[in-house]
Amino acid sequence: PSFASDMDYSGEFPIGQTLTVHGQEFVLTNEPAQRLRAFSSSGQSLTYAAHFQGVTFFAPNNDMRLGLLAYTKSPDGLRVVPQYWMHRKEYDRTYSLEGGSGMNL
Repeated sequence: PSFASDMDYSGEFPIGQTLTVHGQEFVLTNEPAQRLRAFSSSGQSLTYAAHFQGVTFFAPNNDMRLGLLAYTKSPDGLRVVPQYWMHRKEYDRTYSLEGGSGMNL
């Protein structure tokens, strides 16, 4: 796996970052907030999807079409926080946007 050649990995992912896992593309959005809360809540079923640069990506309910959840360090570096990566097809339908800097896993 690798990041796009124009991206320098710093341990944090910017909103709008894209990644490809098993041929499916995802966009970091952290929205909708209720989905982020639901997928990161205690007892949620998460299935391993990929691991890259120290970050593990999980598929909620074993369905990558629902997006991916990753746990990364908080900006202050003191906590671990969830990040929600929306499936690209849903992202495009929801936000009508294209582009982004990508990485492949």
